[in-house]
Amino acid sequence: MQKNTLARGVIFMTAANLIVKAAGLLFKIPLTAMIGEEGMGYYSGAYTLFTWLYMLSAAGLPAAASMLISRLPEGRRRCGAMKIFRVSMVIFVPVGLVGSALLILGAGPISSLMKIEQSRLAIIAIAPTLFFICQSAALRGYFQGFGEFGWHSLSQIAEAVGKAALGVALAWRALERGCSTAEAAAWAAVGITVGVAAGMLVLYLAILIRRRERGLPDETPTRRIASQLMRAALPITLSSSVMSLTNLIDTLLMTRCLHAAGLSQAETAAIYGNYTSLAVPMFNLPPVLTAPIAVALLPSLGAAMAARDTARAKKLAQDALSATIFLAFPCAMGLSALSKPILALFFAPDVAERGAMLLTLLAPSSALLCMLGVTNTILQASGHERVPLFAMLCGAAVKLLATWTLTPVLERYAAPVSTLICYLTVLAISAAAIGALTPMGGIFAVRRMILPLVISTLAVLAAVMVRPIFTGRMSVLIAIAAAGFVYAVLSGVCQLKKSGKA
Repeated sequence: MQKNTLARGVIFMTAANLIVKAAGLLFKIPLTAMIGEEGMGYYSGAYTLFTWLYMLSAAGLPAAASMLISRLPEGRRRCGAMKIFRVSMVIFVPVGLVGSALLILGAGPISSLMKIEQSRLAIIAIAPTLFFICQSAALRGYFQGFGEFGWHSLSQIAEAVGKAALGVALAWRALERGCSTAEAAAWAAVGITVGVAAGMLVLYLAILIRRRERGLPDETPTRRIASQLMRAALPITLSSSVMSLTNLIDTLLMTRCLHAAGLSQAETAAIYGNYTSLAVPMFNLPPVLTAPIAVALLPSLGAAMAARDTARAKKLAQDALSATIFLAFPCAMGLSALSKPILALFFAPDVAERGAMLLTLLAPSSALLCMLGVTNTILQASGHERVPLFAMLCGAAVKLLATWTLTPVLERYAAPVSTLICYLTVLAISAAAIGALTPMGGIFAVRRMILPLVISTLAVLAAVMVRPIFTGRMSVLIAIAAAGFVYAVLSGVCQLKKSGKA
């Protein structure tokens, strides 16, 4: 049953994430064409700040609620889950309200500190999103606890489609009426706020439907639930917020160093906009495929650990990591090797040219980020929520030091290089902790990663050799298809040999 729940959850979440990512591209491609790299710099500055505040306020809530619900006895799970949800709302809705107010009031000073002063309007426009997303986090935690991802996925789709359609439409209308680039970027941010509100309403509809179901009453005191929720959520939230804060500081260092080098505010915003609007979204593509594995793994692994079924827990963790590596390695290597033609599929040639090397350097970090999703889930389900926080703190310190040291030398390329060093550090610490603190350390044997790495390399080489044979934009699609075919065939052959030996 746990295996079916895990597989079903992965399918739901993967499908939703692909739709969300497609909607994201449909948002950023026309938006970049309309407001340019400079405008995207204003928009991205606001979005980076918002992401950190969200991570700081409620990022750990869905995982924490999911863990608590998955550990409840079957007969009391319905009522107990509803009680956990209510406590979550009481705690986190005020947090979202305060966070939104702080963003609105601090928009001016923050944009000045970032040396992207014209992002002030975008920061104000995106601020209410924090209030809505804290509520969505509580609602999603409720459904994740039951391993039910249908409504969760539907809300993500509503959020992404609303953001893409409304954000582009509002930005276009603003430009039509003669608004400045900064004002158009702010109207695009309004689209995000409305999209997140739409996703939240979908989840509220779902919770109203679920409230009709009955179960045995849960007698756990509210104060105890609040304490358990905070103990579980706080380490996860802090570990997530550490990396978001690091990215925010990375932004400050990058923009201020470029500004100090003599670039104007518009030129600085354009470089930053290129990095965050081209390289970073492509970098986030592989995690779109693998994140559902970690999300669906958490309740199943938590239940296995609560039942002290070590063999089952190890099998779940091993399967999750293998599936993650299977997807992450070829995607990351392909993005790195084919960065320029892939970007040219979606963006103007000159814009793609400027972003290609950034993506080449950043893409390998994507595979490490995918694996971190699984390691964090294993540690959280095993009751070691503080380890990811420690690992992230170490990684953040390394990243900031690397950015500070490398920016004068590498300029814009310091950010992706420091990101790679950061994630290598975090993954090494997390893997070592799993080996020392849990019975699942064997899943990180190097031999398990060599074969996917070799097969991925061969598949990417096939793509590189096939692409020059064809011309135009179709050449990169044919090359990707060739790489996928080679990877599938070689993986299938290896799996057959493995089955034959067994």
